Amino acid sequence: MTATLYLIIIAGTFFFASAGPHQPYTPATAHPVWVVFTDKPPSSLGAPATSRGMARRRQAGARSVTRKDQPVSSTYIQTITGIGASHRHTFKWANAASFLVPDSLLQQIKHLHFVQEVLPVRTTELPMPVSGIPKKVQPDADSYGLSSTYASQISLKNAHAHIDTAFQQPPGSGIMIAIFDTGFRLTHRCFEHLLARDAIVADSDFVDLDADVTHEDTHGSQTLALIGGYDPGVFMGVAHNATFVLARTEEVAYERHLEEDNWVAALVWAESLGVDIVNSSLGYRYDFDSPDSDYVYMDMDGISTTISRTAAEYATSRGVVIVNSVGNEGNRPGHEGTINAPSDADGVIAVGALDVSGQIAAFSSRGPTYDGRIKPDVVALGVGVPVPAPQTTAGYVASSGTSFAAPIVSGICALLRQTHPSASPALIRAYLTASCRFVPSQQSVDNTYGYGLPNAEIGVKMKETSLHVHIRDSSGSPVPGVILRTPSGLHVDTSEQSGEMLFSSTDGALPDSMDIGIPALDYWYRFETRTTPWGTTLTLRPNQVDILIFYKEQDSIAPIEGARVFWRKLGQSSWQTRTTSARGVVSLYYDDSGPYEAYASASGFIRTEPQTFSISTVQESIQIEMRPQSTDRLIVFPSLIPHGKPGIEVIYEFTHSESPGDKSFPAVASVRNMGGELVWKESKVLDEFGLVKGFWRIGRNQSAWPVPGTYVFLLSHGGKTFTQKILILGSTN
Repeated sequence: MTATLYLIIIAGTFFFASAGPHQPYTPATAHPVWVVFTDKPPSSLGAPATSRGMARRRQAGARSVTRKDQPVSSTYIQTITGIGASHRHTFKWANAASFLVPDSLLQQIKHLHFVQEVLPVRTTELPMPVSGIPKKVQPDADSYGLSSTYASQISLKNAHAHIDTAFQQPPGSGIMIAIFDTGFRLTHRCFEHLLARDAIVADSDFVDLDADVTHEDTHGSQTLALIGGYDPGVFMGVAHNATFVLARTEEVAYERHLEEDNWVAALVWAESLGVDIVNSSLGYRYDFDSPDSDYVYMDMDGISTTISRTAAEYATSRGVVIVNSVGNEGNRPGHEGTINAPSDADGVIAVGALDVSGQIAAFSSRGPTYDGRIKPDVVALGVGVPVPAPQTTAGYVASSGTSFAAPIVSGICALLRQTHPSASPALIRAYLTASCRFVPSQQSVDNTYGYGLPNAEIGVKMKETSLHVHIRDSSGSPVPGVILRTPSGLHVDTSEQSGEMLFSSTDGALPDSMDIGIPALDYWYRFETRTTPWGTTLTLRPNQVDILIFYKEQDSIAPIEGARVFWRKLGQSSWQTRTTSARGVVSLYYDDSGPYEAYASASGFIRTEPQTFSISTVQESIQIEMRPQSTDRLIVFPSLIPHGKPGIEVIYEFTHSESPGDKSFPAVASVRNMGGELVWKESKVLDEFGLVKGFWRIGRNQSAWPVPGTYVFLLSHGGKTFTQKILILGSTN
């Protein structure tokens, strides 16, 4: 049986109370179920959460106390336990309790007059991430050390610097984060800062129903470290000055339905303590231990599973941010969407995994949800992520999984909460997605990358009157140097190398419209800010013409990568220039019409003369053909030929220089033995680029093979002769 490991960031407001000793799991004779009751008895309500939790509810616009906070009837619970069931957890929000119920009692409990329905407790787990070889790390001048890769991807240094300057606080200060996982060991030196601050404000084991979350499995410690670890010069957590609530919800020895019960109970408990964020890498979908059954894709609609419908819904409504790994199922054959619950919930931030180059990890699960919503929401580094090495106090390993991408995003959410203390979970999510940039292989918001890779610096600087703009060409490449201005012509920002601009209004409101433009081309595009909400990353694709640079190869055309294309509008003095992509294309931005001229230059090709063309339609395509810059060269292959095998072809290619000879005059190819005797000969005319190809076919239409030995292949043209030796090996008979 495969043990699995997880991390959870989740927001919830269930209130939890548990009763009864921990019971052994015996699936053959007892079933974990949730019993939902028909009503609640009247009662006087006390505070259902800590003062911090109550304040967070009020800040989120939720009522501090509702009928859902009333306690579940103890009489109902006692009646069911008196029948012979074992009570596990109680859930005030859902007016339900969970029990282990023998087969023989299920129908009896289902027909009790105060029972509304009996639901199975369901769960599964994600595959264990793959760990690399422990690394011996030496501190360096970069204070982020091994964390520099993901820190660079999300602009973490600049975000930390902004928080230090604008708020004069360490990153994560004042934020409480719950971590749900397999267990925790805090003996590694990256936790010394956390322990010295007494930053673990509460912990609870929902597997063994005690207060000790220490466990030999260290996955929880690794996910905690990505947020709260602090080892200057070696390792840096994203929000390392936050406080934490730790919950052990996972039993790694098996995969069973009881763990979903543990998860929801932990969520209720964490919400009552006032957590701002819950971090989770649990997944409820695949690979249950028999006799438990899997969820199907139809269940991934955000409302069909109890974990998505109840926990996520109530938690986010009370002001807790939920971050959940999207899953490690990749593109599972036969499955349209491989996401799990609760990452399918509309209020949950689902996180996919990238590698260091920004490509999606093969194992990262994809959307959409069954009802067609885009998932994941965002992506972060999930391949080769540095984490504390198990059973060490100072070592680190590289590990992979969406469970390690999730805490990076959870840390960003903590920074967003710190810099936007009054923001609701919906607003935090909007700031997060609005900060995202597309990774190199991403063309749009989609079910592989979601909104893209968050930019922590952009997020912490963003306001409700901010506009975050991406400028890209049709190939998805960022366009630097594009101007953003107000309708009155006031220049407010210029796109960076990443193609990004962040404009924040200082008078409390965005203008109704803005212009983006390329002054050198006299190009301007106006867009309405009313139809471009601040919380949505605006990706603009200005009017453009694609210019294809190519050369002819036999009867087809081949694109030229890396060619420099120069263009300008007629009458302008300066040339604009860009380099062609792998498709041989550059994009020219233009106004609605006008005459332009362009030329191209590339290594190995003759520079073209400027060509004039007129642009009058959007997405018009222009082609510029280049001619190879030839050299006198003869290539013959193979040069070693086995004797006696029929149908052998000796292929030759010849490229003539630009200067000597008439290309209309034939090139003569021949083969002679070392005594000068002619063995084979043919003539061909070079094409317009000075190229000729052909072959000498041996062993067919000949009475006998040439005898083994050395031969000379000759090609004559324009008064020059080029040679290459060929060796025919001895007989293979």
